[in-house]
Amino acid sequence: MSPLKIVFRADASLRIGTGHIMRCLTLANTLRQVGCDCLFVTRELQGHLADRIESLGFAVERLPSPDPGYEPSEGPMHAAWAEVPWQQDAAESDAAIAPHKPDWIVLDHYAFDERWEREVGEVDRCGLLVIDDLADRKHCADVLLDQTAGRSEDDYKDLVPASCRVLTGTRYSLLREEFAKARPKSLLNRNRPDICNILVTMGGVDLDDTTSQVLTILSDIGVPDESSVTVILGQNAPNLETVRTTAANVRFDCKVLCDVSNMADLMSQADIAIGAGGTSTWERCCLGLPSIIVVLAQNQSAVASTMSRSGAALVADSLQARVLSDALGRLTPVTFRAEMSETAAAICDGDGSWRVVSQLLGGDLELRPAAAGDARRVFDWRNAIEQESFFLSKDRPTYDQHYRWFDTALKDPQRRILICMVGGYASGYLRLDKTPDNEAQISICLDKFAQGRGIGTKVLQNAEKHAIDMQVERLVAKINVNNHSSIRAFEKAGFRHHAHDGPFAIYQLTIQGI
Repeated sequence: MSPLKIVFRADASLRIGTGHIMRCLTLANTLRQVGCDCLFVTRELQGHLADRIESLGFAVERLPSPDPGYEPSEGPMHAAWAEVPWQQDAAESDAAIAPHKPDWIVLDHYAFDERWEREVGEVDRCGLLVIDDLADRKHCADVLLDQTAGRSEDDYKDLVPASCRVLTGTRYSLLREEFAKARPKSLLNRNRPDICNILVTMGGVDLDDTTSQVLTILSDIGVPDESSVTVILGQNAPNLETVRTTAANVRFDCKVLCDVSNMADLMSQADIAIGAGGTSTWERCCLGLPSIIVVLAQNQSAVASTMSRSGAALVADSLQARVLSDALGRLTPVTFRAEMSETAAAICDGDGSWRVVSQLLGGDLELRPAAAGDARRVFDWRNAIEQESFFLSKDRPTYDQHYRWFDTALKDPQRRILICMVGGYASGYLRLDKTPDNEAQISICLDKFAQGRGIGTKVLQNAEKHAIDMQVERLVAKINVNNHSSIRAFEKAGFRHHAHDGPFAIYQLTIQGI
């Protein structure tokens, strides 16, 4: 089966910023991990990120730079961000996308609405995923994603077709995998007594040079000399040199870093952050980083307000020394920061990108017999499971050892390995091992994008017919007592608790008709 083709239409510029491209790159990376081919279509606006996209291994179709001075006479509130009429963009995007015959188009752009989507979404009748934050215009999407905290399907009730799947809230936040990986360690670091490391992140562009204003205020209000401040900016930020000059003249140690690849590590090491209310808000939440939000754009106001009301962040409603000093004073007690960290961490867990991918790749479930070509994917699935403590054995084989075992297992009439296919994609495996007691030991392993969707239960329910074919009387599962999600899946599939064996619970299912 040929891989799914996904085309992303998004822009970055000095006016737009970098956030739309960056979150699309996050989704594209996740899709690439499950075998999809991803292409970006982006216009060469001032401050575009086409080179950055290509450096990460994605193909790019570049739309031509616009003529200066375009002012829209109609359209969405942010129509000017496209810097060309929507009709022109739709025609040029369509010409760039059509030859690739995509299965899905992902549109992340405030400048376009249902008119653009109708024109371009008709390409080979492919699916259309729209990423939005504003809920201020109509869409004709098949799937709509709005990761804003507090957003609900009702906000789009009159803005999308009845058939549209609406994914709302921070459960679907598009964060790079590094944040989910860094989350456990970062949350353990939130009891440090002093504020020694401050992170300042005002977006990749920071057109108004808010960063320099923040650094100047921090210096004026007397941040301790021993404090260390780290500034993150994009290489295309127009005020980068001004920020560097400001950083060199403050009283505390201040580093300016550009286009970093270890943002999760930097956030984990920070005690607090002062940042904008864009996508990085959810990154900070995932890592439980106490924050002061500075609102840089109108569309960030709702996010800042929600964060403030929930106690997950403080908001500086203006960039004045008094306001910032008061916020820093409130963050001084470690107990206050720890409580804020816990509240923020509950908002976003870092797995949103996988949840979105599972929605795009969802479909009917089938189980097929494993073949020799499945050896590597089965090995990778086992090694990719995060909850390693749930393995029955800590001795993990090398791939050569696994391959030899797998080859033998496929030929063993007392053993059955089945590949779980979801929407045509290999998503995990089910294994049945017949014992002399006329039972079959059952185990299941799902790829990360297939978890949390009820697929495990469906797979287990389908296992019964294979057990009948193997002529066994019972299916027996050995599950770590702390693996609550697996226990729920087995119970929903009809398995019942039978006994305990040390840290494991034994679950059984009696096969009817044997």
